[in-house]
Order: sequence, then C-alpha cells, then structure tokens
Amino acid sequence: MASGMSFEDLLRSLVMENEDVITPPEKYVMFASATLIDENDQVYRTLPGGVSLLTSKRILLLSTGYQQNTVLNPTVLRRYTVTSTAGDSSFFLPIPLRCLRSMEMVSDTSARSTIDVFGRPPCCRGLCYCFKSLCSYVVTNWYSNQPLNDRQCLRFVRLGVLMPPWDKKTIMQLDLQPTFPLNFAAEFLSSLQKFSQQLQ
Repeated sequence: MASGMSFEDLLRSLVMENEDVITPPEKYVMFASATLIDENDQVYRTLPGGVSLLTSKRILLLSTGYQQNTVLNPTVLRRYTVTSTAGDSSFFLPIPLRCLRSMEMVSDTSARSTIDVFGRPPCCRGLCYCFKSLCSYVVTNWYSNQPLNDRQCLRFVRLGVLMPPWDKKTIMQLDLQPTFPLNFAAEFLSSLQKFSQQLQ
C-alpha cells in the first residue's frame, strides 16, 4: 500500500474495542476483485483486489489498487500531446453480520488443449507415384505445431447482503486469488454461519 502499512496492520487498527477478530492473519481471504451487484443483476460498484476478515460483529474488506495510463493524442501536424496518469486507491468496507442473508462458494476449473497435426509430404512431391513403396515411410511421417492451452479457473465467494446504510439488496462477489487455498475460504464461510444469526 502507498501508506507503507500492510493490510494486516491497517485492518487491525480498524477493529473496534468490543469486537474480536475471528480470522487469523494467515487465513485472511485474499481476493482479486470485489463486485457489488444489485437485485436487477446490474454491477453498481467494483473494488480492486485486497483482503477480507471476519470479526465477531462485522466482515471487514480492505482493497487497494494502482492505476497507470499513458495516452498519445495528435494535436496539429507533427505534434502530439502525451498525457500520463498514475494513482493509488484504497477502500475500506465494513459490513455488519446482521446484514448478511445468504452465502455460496463456487469453484469451477477446466482446461482445454488444441493442436494441429500435419502430414509431411513425400520427398518426391508426388512425382514418383509408380514407386510408392519407396516413399511410403515419408508419407506416414507427421508433425504438429505447439499446443494452444486454455485454462479456466473460476473461484469466488458470493454473499447476499443488505448493504449499509440503506439496506440495498446486494450480491457481493469476492473473486479469490488463484493461489488462495480453497479450504481457507470454506473455513471463512463456516465461521460466518457460526457468528451470523441470519445464516443459522
């Protein structure tokens, strides 16, 4: 983070005196992005990647992002304007456990590989048809290009929330980091069920 503080230090400083931290630091939920979706299935807010933890009273989300962009615009003949921007953004989103209404976890992983295989032409380029027996070993040789691999990995946690302050009906989707252990996410949801009366 730009402030020099770690996620863990900043989150600990935001915990209130009368609440206990349930999620240990090594099991903070690491998400690549957080998406807020309204009851009409429309995205109304997207947050950059960050961490989430559970306390005895709230879910705390802290996300941060860095943006950098350079645009080249022509102005007049042989003259351009170069505009560069850079920025750092941080978001803190506390959600009381009383606002939770549902939860789900999805893990969908698949892989696909495509390769093209070609028959190698005979050495005579088809001119010695009458001597097929001499060229048959060449005709049966095959070669291929490099395989094209496509891997899909969808892993996310979805929470049904009455989002403060006006109880807006919201689905909050946390897209998990690829390296985040799935069993940690399961523990997080198990703890949510234990401490949120609305999920029991």
